[in-house]
Amino acid sequence: MATFKHQTKQLTTPEFVISYPKIGERVLNEMSGKMGFSCDALVKKGTPSADKWLELEKTAEEFGKECFGVRKFENWVTLTDCDEEHNAEGVLLSDKNPELKGMFKVKLKNERNASLPVADHELKEIDANDVAIMYGGCVCRAVIVLSNYSKPKAGITKRLMAVQKIRDGEKFGTEDPTLVTYLDDFAE
Repeated sequence: MATFKHQTKQLTTPEFVISYPKIGERVLNEMSGKMGFSCDALVKKGTPSADKWLELEKTAEEFGKECFGVRKFENWVTLTDCDEEHNAEGVLLSDKNPELKGMFKVKLKNERNASLPVADHELKEIDANDVAIMYGGCVCRAVIVLSNYSKPKAGITKRLMAVQKIRDGEKFGTEDPTLVTYLDDFAE
């Protein structure tokens, strides 16, 4: 019986638009029941950034082959096509969330570390809980670690290690309401 050798490989991702950033403090992942950090990386299909992400996906596949040889393994470093992927209710992701039209999505998470470094474009630490600074729609990149595992099946996974906000982007969703928004309602 061959002895399992744990291996890792650190990579910096290409640019992405961050969505659902839960990176300022650990939050409960209702699927796994574990506390951790997470975000979705959104990448516009047909762009140079998407090509770089597809290369990263190939790098993960090659890493898996280095770890497992010809043995079959799961690869959790894959791009989800939001125009083809359905949610649990059977609705296309891009139909439910218009900002996902024409996008690839990659789920990034870390359920091990107690903290997650988050920096701005000058590599200065920023408050990822401040929604005026870190919000769905800003442009980021991340450091991830690829890691192999052998139980229950052989596979390659990724772990989010750090996030860098590169620049502002178009904020997803609606603006936060102010009192002025509702003054007419109070007058009735």
